[in-house]
Amino acid sequence: GDGAQVRYVGIQRFGDDVWDLGFQHYTSKRDSTVLSFNVLVGSHKTKLGIDSDIKGDGATVKLYGLVAAGADQRIDVNSLQRLDGRASTSDLLYLSALYERAHATYYGVIRVEPTSHGSGSYQECRNMLLSDKAGADPIPVLEILTNDVARCGHGATAGRLDDLELFYVMSRGLDRASAEQLLVRGFFQRVINEIPDPQVGARVLAALAPRIGRMA
Repeated sequence: GDGAQVRYVGIQRFGDDVWDLGFQHYTSKRDSTVLSFNVLVGSHKTKLGIDSDIKGDGATVKLYGLVAAGADQRIDVNSLQRLDGRASTSDLLYLSALYERAHATYYGVIRVEPTSHGSGSYQECRNMLLSDKAGADPIPVLEILTNDVARCGHGATAGRLDDLELFYVMSRGLDRASAEQLLVRGFFQRVINEIPDPQVGARVLAALAPRIGRMA
């Protein structure tokens, strides 16, 4: 509703043989704020749909996600960010660390309606491949139906750890596995820092630890 403040954090740690099918829908009215965090660690296959529909002026939506997948996991995330309100903001940031033969697919659409003047939106999907057999397919789509936007864009990458970064960290006395853990932790920290409650942030890190390790 108008002026509402909503925070959602979902941590998924299902077993290796579970198929996880989910859908989340947010409708935002005037001057409301939604912060959404999805942490995807478990399951054999995950299919997650995220639908954000802004229907008021001055609304803010921030959609965050962390994916830490290994073995033969398949993670498929589809999002729709629809803006139908003046001076509203809808941003998405999803980060994946993919081990072994894991594969992540992200397909996201930003749709800015003709009435959504002065709005701002961004969609960012980054994938860190920690195995030669891991893979990612980030597919961003923009549908801008007005010529009056404050900003609207996207960024998508999929690649291995930078050899120079690994060398730099290992030159400080860490072995390769510990150096990778440190770099993945730093990669994920962009989202962890956005979680307002430190206790919730600690629970997210604990859920990720079996995959990315524990760092002091």
